[in-house]
Parts: sequence; structure tokens; C-alpha cells
Amino acid sequence: MVAWEIGVVFAVAWIVWLTRSLQQQCCRINQRFAEPNDKIVFVISHPDDEAMFFVPSISALAQKHSCFLLCLSHGDYEGLGQIRARELVKSAALLGIPSERVKVLDHPQLQDGPKQIWETQLVAEVIEGFVKEHHIAKVISFDNYGISGHPNHIATSLGVRAFAQLSPHVQCYELMSCSLLRKYISILDIPLSLASFFSTRQPSTIASDSLQPNNNDNRHSTNHPQLRSRHTRREERPHLQHPFSKPPSFLFVSTAFHLSHRVMLEHASQFVWYRRLFVWFSRYAFVNPLRLIDSSRS
Repeated sequence: MVAWEIGVVFAVAWIVWLTRSLQQQCCRINQRFAEPNDKIVFVISHPDDEAMFFVPSISALAQKHSCFLLCLSHGDYEGLGQIRARELVKSAALLGIPSERVKVLDHPQLQDGPKQIWETQLVAEVIEGFVKEHHIAKVISFDNYGISGHPNHIATSLGVRAFAQLSPHVQCYELMSCSLLRKYISILDIPLSLASFFSTRQPSTIASDSLQPNNNDNRHSTNHPQLRSRHTRREERPHLQHPFSKPPSFLFVSTAFHLSHRVMLEHASQFVWYRRLFVWFSRYAFVNPLRLIDSSRS
């Protein structure tokens, strides 16, 4: 074996060792995400969002906490709403969320479709009602680009932000979008995400800052701009933030690709060729960078 081959072997071995070491540190930090009795809700827009985007965080948190799924529409864009709702229940069960903790809405003003307008105030009220009913402590959803730029994802994010503003005692987190290149490098994004996570801030600082309560208890009226009707046409969508503009508060990493694939298989009506490719190549099957939403700036 020539010298350069030996160098490559050692370099690969070092990267694997470093990745595993950082992943273990991530797991220790993530243990501080919530108190043992805290209830957590994942707010999604359509059945299958949990399978395409949130598997690493749901599978980790559902092991130790009571997790819920709130799906704002039943995905009836192609007339398959009832089928997709049943598929979501099966998918959630694989992730550790029983059917009684899954709620799928069929609201006339929250219908699936890129041209459907979801009012921010309505989304915030739906989330608020669910949080109060189930005594939720943490909310997790999309960021202001919605990973894929889908208008329903963006409207969901706006609703969560409006809710966070009115309920600062509930911590809300957003799943961070990224550049197109990073989005489709599959498992290769694990070392990149870990390196970015630990290079931007100290792990202890990240954990302690994210656990600090938000003391901004100023209540806002429903006339606040965030609570007005929002149109999510393409020209009005928020700009995608640079992936490294703000560091994530927590990073959930999973190497269990088979789990993402099995969960997506439960959505048989949606598992067409391009979604198969998405599961294979998407970073979100392996990493979930979550950032705490600053309710004072939402």
C-alpha cells in the first residue's frame, strides 16, 4: 500500500472517529432539551411531513417524552385525505407516537394546496388550543422557509411564530432550512452538521441558553402584524436565511436510515419515485437542526 493510500485510510478513520465522538456529545446535550415530564408537539402541515423531515428528532424525543403530532390538514389535494390521515397514524406509531396523540385536522380554511391561503391568526389559535388541551411544554415545526418552500409549510411557521409571541412560556423550535446542495447530500451531511454545530458555539452554552425561560411576558393584541391574514404567494415568502446565519440550539442526529424508509413506506399513497429519491438523498433523514424561536422577535 502506497503512502497516499495509507493517508486516505487514516483520514477516513479519523473522520469516522470524530463524527462518532461529536454525535455522542450531541446526545448528551439533547438530554437537556426537555424535562422528563414535558410534553412535546410536532406541528406539521400534511401527512408525511413527519416522515420526510422530522424522523431524527421525533424518534429520539419519543423514547423519553410524551410526543404529539398536530397535522393542520389531512392532505386532500388529490382527494386522498382520509387515506393519508390513516397512513399518518401508522407512521406515527412506528416513531413511538400512539394514535391517541395524533390529531389530523380537516378545517375548511386549512386545506392542502400551494394556492391555499392559511391565515396566521387561525393557525396560531389552533396551536394554542391544542397546547392548552394537552399541557404542551415544547412546540417543534418548520422555519420561515419550510424546508421545501411549500406555502403551507411557511404558513405553519408563521402561525407557530405568532403563537410563540402570545405564549412565551411555551418554548417553540424551528427545523432549519439549508442550501439546495446541503439538502441532498444524504448521510454525508452528518459530519458537516456536527462540525458546524460545535464550531459556532460551545456545547454547554448552547444547552444552557436554550433552556433559559423567556421572560418576555408582554401580551400582544390580535392586531399585531403577525396575527393578520398572511398570503403565502411565492413573491411574498420570507427569504431563506443562510444556513449558518444563526446556529441551531440542538442537533438531532440519526444513522438509522432504515427507520426513515420504513416510516415513509407507511405513506403508500405518496411514496412515488421522487419521494423515494428524497428519502435516500435528503439530509433530513439523518439530521434535524432545531433553533429556538425568539418570541420577542417573532
